[in-house]
Amino acid sequence: MKLRFRAVPNRRFRSVFAESGPEMTSTCAFKIIQVFSDRPGGKLANKAARNLKGAVEPSECFQTSWNTELFRSPKLRLQAAREAAEADIVIVAAEEGAPVSLEVRQWLDLWVRRKRRRRATLVALLRRANDSVWQVMEATLHAFAIAAEMDFFCHSRVETKNRRSIGKEVLR
Repeated sequence: MKLRFRAVPNRRFRSVFAESGPEMTSTCAFKIIQVFSDRPGGKLANKAARNLKGAVEPSECFQTSWNTELFRSPKLRLQAAREAAEADIVIVAAEEGAPVSLEVRQWLDLWVRRKRRRRATLVALLRRANDSVWQVMEATLHAFAIAAEMDFFCHSRVETKNRRSIGKEVLR
């Protein structure tokens, strides 16, 4: 499955791959952070990160992953915010339609205050039960990207149940 991203126009896009300068560390030229709320989100974020890492030398890319349940710990939430503020690309994979949790809002608040030295991008990979789901996560992340002066891309899709899960529902 190829992922296609829809750009939300809040400013002109500049490629993060073209950014360079003295602020980049010698040990890591490109940083990706993944944030996910559940196992399917983790798989989706990991797939997107693998595709991105294919565009750069593996030795030049640093990647971390965070499950949002870890944000319940203030120390871990602060560490994740620091990593996100230093990242070139932050991938957030979540279920659309549910309200944004308090821990995720606190993580975003910590992160928006940190100033970046270079351009960064926020990528939202959202799963929906159907087309009528209210897009609360997309709106929240888009508003955050504007406040944090980040580029924003969103890919949202309706999750269809596979044949195995349909068969199990019929048997119940």
